[in-house]
Amino acid sequence: MRVVAAWLLPLALAAPTSLELWEANRDSAVASLTDEFVLGIGAGTLRREAFATYVAQDAAFLAAFADAYKRTIAKCPAGMPRCAEDLGTLAAAVDEELELHTGYAKKWGADLSAGFAPLPATTAYVDFLDAVSRDPASSAAEVVAAMAPCMVLYAAVGDALNAAGAAWFRDEMARGVVRSNPYAEWVHTYASPDFRDAAALIENLFDALAARDDVDAGRARELYARAMALEYDFFKAQARPPRPAAADFAAAVAGLLASGYAFGPTPSPGDEL
Repeated sequence: MRVVAAWLLPLALAAPTSLELWEANRDSAVASLTDEFVLGIGAGTLRREAFATYVAQDAAFLAAFADAYKRTIAKCPAGMPRCAEDLGTLAAAVDEELELHTGYAKKWGADLSAGFAPLPATTAYVDFLDAVSRDPASSAAEVVAAMAPCMVLYAAVGDALNAAGAAWFRDEMARGVVRSNPYAEWVHTYASPDFRDAAALIENLFDALAARDDVDAGRARELYARAMALEYDFFKAQARPPRPAAADFAAAVAGLLASGYAFGPTPSPGDEL
């Protein structure tokens, strides 16, 4: 039996920071970035109908995501008004994102009707969020841990696709190949400062909540990891683009990651992991 010194217990049981959670799940995030479907969006080679289906699936997920934010407000600790304020701000941002998806639906022919059928991966993610946010035993910090991966991952993916795409499209033009990305608006939305700020807001909220004594550190880690895995499953469930068309863009993304590019959140000066 291993004996842990009493003075070590606070360190052993300390809740993780949002940055530690990201770093622990970075490989899963990279898997989402380098999925063929995501690369197809970045390269603009994804079939129109595949993107339309994705928009419909994502809209169904986002509706549940916004509801989870609203339910979590009731879990905010007493004496912490910023918790409800931040969750309200994040829920409003998701409502705006849903409006964007309505515009995408009209443009790309996505089915947002009452008869829409979610994919199993969509249902699994929605059920996960519903279960965590409705569980009376879940603290606000634990629900936020389950919701942060979506925001942080999309901000990271958007930024990486934007960075890789800028170089790739420029190189293509230099070779005399004129390309345009029909999904550029999607990339620019998630690479935007506004979306990065929203991702930073949920990270900062988790860190503030996790600093309290009532957080189950192990469960927070488990929920974050599960949500990041569900993000990958969600992308993986979408229709595959033609592999050859995105192969050179995949190489551009791989080169970006290999160059030392900071994918996702990074420590602030003076921070230590």
